[in-house]
Amino acid sequence: MSFEITEAGYEVWFTIGRQVDPVRLLAELERITGEKRYVPEKRSKLDSLQCTLSDHCKEKSSGVDQYFVRCLSKQQGREIYREVKGIEENEITPLFTAKADDHFITLSGEQQWDRQSIQGGYDQYRESLGPKQVNTILERELARINGTRIEGKRAWFLPPENFGRWMEIVKAVQSSTNSNDSCFYEQEYKLTGSALKAVQTSVTDEIIGTVDGILLELSEGQFTDRVAHNRLTTLDEIHDKMIRYEELFKTGLDSCRHKMSEVVQAMTFSTAVDTSDEAADELFDVTV
Repeated sequence: MSFEITEAGYEVWFTIGRQVDPVRLLAELERITGEKRYVPEKRSKLDSLQCTLSDHCKEKSSGVDQYFVRCLSKQQGREIYREVKGIEENEITPLFTAKADDHFITLSGEQQWDRQSIQGGYDQYRESLGPKQVNTILERELARINGTRIEGKRAWFLPPENFGRWMEIVKAVQSSTNSNDSCFYEQEYKLTGSALKAVQTSVTDEIIGTVDGILLELSEGQFTDRVAHNRLTTLDEIHDKMIRYEELFKTGLDSCRHKMSEVVQAMTFSTAVDTSDEAADELFDVTV
């Protein structure tokens, strides 16, 4: 579903570091939300091997000597190459291969690096969460605080009232990132003057149009018990939206409130409405 920013709020996006401590992260999220929500997928052996070998290649590369990692066929492991950059041509030499199981790595080849150092890096990556796992968690958290994916971007729109909750989640990830390379960004959108008036008009037209449709159904006697319940749910959602925009606009949507009262009164006299319906009780309490 596409989404374009047409209201005040925040656009947020992020990149997640290579090593996030799952124990600290989940403890912080539980503190914020009061719930135990996640059992993250364990980082894969090959991903952990790739990351630690890439770290070593970056550390050892200097001047004309460059080191890089290549995949073995059928995803069986990784191979390290050294590239010597000459004036006329480059010389590429395979050094060794590395394979990993759940606990140990195996190196084979004549020119081997320090196995203990590689094993230590591999163990750290295996015990940490990577970007894929943390992205999944953050996308679920964004959905819980009414975040909406923005069309054409890896970014989300947040209503202003939920931005503080998002910043708590951001701090939880930052404090749990061992590699110190998680980055978060936000851009605030403010609506004033004609832009704010245009949004207010659009919201008012939407609410009144929906309510008029329900009134027409009532006048034509098209309500059954099932339809009545569904329409009550719709009205409850519209009412919540109206309240949210009244807070945003700092003014009451009087025409919407009058129209909501009109349909509530009409539905009160409709034999199809079950007055014990929870949605009806809540709606009648706040609109009449």
